[in-house]
Amino acid sequence: MTIVEHYRKMLNVQRLSGTVKMRSYNLAEHSFGVVSLFLTLCEREGIGVTSEVIQLVLFHDLAETVTGDLLYPVKNQNSVTKYSWSAIEAEVLDKHPVVSSFTDSNIEEHLDEKQLAAFKAADILELLLFCYEEVSVGNKNPDLLKVIFTCEGLLKGSLYLESAVNIMDDEYRRLNLEIGEERRYYVGS
Repeated sequence: MTIVEHYRKMLNVQRLSGTVKMRSYNLAEHSFGVVSLFLTLCEREGIGVTSEVIQLVLFHDLAETVTGDLLYPVKNQNSVTKYSWSAIEAEVLDKHPVVSSFTDSNIEEHLDEKQLAAFKAADILELLLFCYEEVSVGNKNPDLLKVIFTCEGLLKGSLYLESAVNIMDDEYRRLNLEIGEERRYYVGS
């Protein structure tokens, strides 16, 4: 496949497989959202970017046109699973060199520490905003709520970036979300 064919195939790779959604959510939508949030976070945080960095962020999940979208908790269940998935992905992508420059390890090599922090926050934030929008239109799927709580925890914890948390809080308020009761159920408070 050519790089253009892979770009077009992003439209057909659905995210959040196995999770009931009220609207479609594909890899192309996610990637556009991530790069948009990444640029916003970089501007707010005073982080410089190049066209190469923007391209890496935009196509960060391009390998999923070959592997499909494997859910985050599955890929990152533990260090052994994470390592094994990386090895499997590398083996599969060896047969698809056109997308191999968009692997997680290659992206981590080409982004500096601040760019990488903004990218990781944007990636999680984009998923979170999609989930917020789903809840705002009535989707109370428990799996979706688990994704929300995981994303919020990451953004307020290990992926903390003040600008990302501000966007998260602003969108939560803008959508007039009230998921406190569900939160108590899932986090045991």
